[in-house]
Amino acid sequence: MKPLKILSILLISFLTFTTSSFAAWPDDGDWIDIKKNGVLMQDPLNDATGSRNIVSDSTHGVAKMHNDGTTLYFRMRMDDDPTPNGKNSGFLSAFGWGVLFETDGVLNTYEFMLQLDGISQTEIIFFSENTTQGTLNDPSDNPETQHSSENLSVSNHRIVTADSSLNGDQDYFLDYQFSYNTIKTAAGMGDNDSIRLFFGSSS
Repeated sequence: MKPLKILSILLISFLTFTTSSFAAWPDDGDWIDIKKNGVLMQDPLNDATGSRNIVSDSTHGVAKMHNDGTTLYFRMRMDDDPTPNGKNSGFLSAFGWGVLFETDGVLNTYEFMLQLDGISQTEIIFFSENTTQGTLNDPSDNPETQHSSENLSVSNHRIVTADSSLNGDQDYFLDYQFSYNTIKTAAGMGDNDSIRLFFGSSS
């Protein structure tokens, strides 16, 4: 599985996003916009194609997040619908999407990755550790140790019509969720630890 193409960076604390528990997906108003230096995280409109193209403008950021204390939720703004178009079966087109976690303060490497894998025959969402560090955004720098995975299902990801049409056609949100405790335990992190997030897609 190729690593994600890196888009942007953000310094956050898990505790910042902890609110009261929700039984299902967050309501639209409960998502927290991901910002870089106080501004909505951005990505060029045409640096990829189709459902790998993450899009934004000054009032529509590339990513959102929510933490209910049990589950971490992520939302990415896609230029096209990630649903298979007939050539593929399953939940997603044959690409990958996700987020990298930089936890040790070394900005040109990453330590962990949460990724939706629509490429493998059995589609999964997995959390892995990058134990042998390469260079951030280097296609050869794969995360080597998988800590936990789940088969993709209607309960751990969804595709939602977005509130934007930034390239002249309808955009889509790709939402996904994973156990907050699993990520914290594997990464050895606490609620108040600061991390940086990088969002991206993969062919």
